[in-house]
Amino acid sequence: MKIFFLFISLFIFLYSFSQKPRDTIGMDRYEKEAAQEDFKKCNELTNDFKGVSFQTLEQMISDEIIFASSKSNIVVNYHQPFSKHMTIIDIYDYTPVFCNYNNPAYNQSDFWNKKTIRYLHRKFSVNMIPYLPHKGEFVNKETVKSNVDKNDKTIKVFLNQKKSEISGHSNADDGEKYHFIPAKGFRESKLNLKDGSYQEFEINFRNYLGKIITVKYIYDEYKEVYKTYQYKLQKWIEIPTTDKYKF
Repeated sequence: MKIFFLFISLFIFLYSFSQKPRDTIGMDRYEKEAAQEDFKKCNELTNDFKGVSFQTLEQMISDEIIFASSKSNIVVNYHQPFSKHMTIIDIYDYTPVFCNYNNPAYNQSDFWNKKTIRYLHRKFSVNMIPYLPHKGEFVNKETVKSNVDKNDKTIKVFLNQKKSEISGHSNADDGEKYHFIPAKGFRESKLNLKDGSYQEFEINFRNYLGKIITVKYIYDEYKEVYKTYQYKLQKWIEIPTTDKYKF
């Protein structure tokens, strides 16, 4: 009987070992096919938007933003449009992403530029404080050292803004300074983000064939507003946001 069990154990071991190269080859083939499909989608969208100007669109998008008049601080939640920093729980059960096929032509990294920040700064008398939800941290040189694409255009813009300590928020360390866009006339030594003293805001994008861009405005994590635009006859026009454009 012992010899029988020994034989069975040896058989299972040898079978498992022989499967590993086969599994690896299968995984490599799967990733190669997934990469080809991702890049195909990216290229289709990028080519579709080739030669399109987004300056007018940025103004239209900015004009739709409405901050609560009762709040002096706006926490701007910023998700990078594409990041290679991903956690793999099970190598045989995940979908790799090889390029940004959701919004390669225009996204939040394009929107949060010097011009739109300057415009919103003039439009609203509020402090705008960038925040990285995927890390649970405000923005400074230390917090972007890991799991953040430091070549991201918006991260670079945020890091060039003024700095202040933040009180009243569990994710702000005492004595640490973070970047923010100050309201006109702001002279306080610290930003006070105690409960109820600020509004959260987030803006995200999707690109669709036909030179279509959908914008999702999120206020305080529960109010979502959609706007969809199409570049037609050399100008941007608003079109209805049907269910197929929502995300």
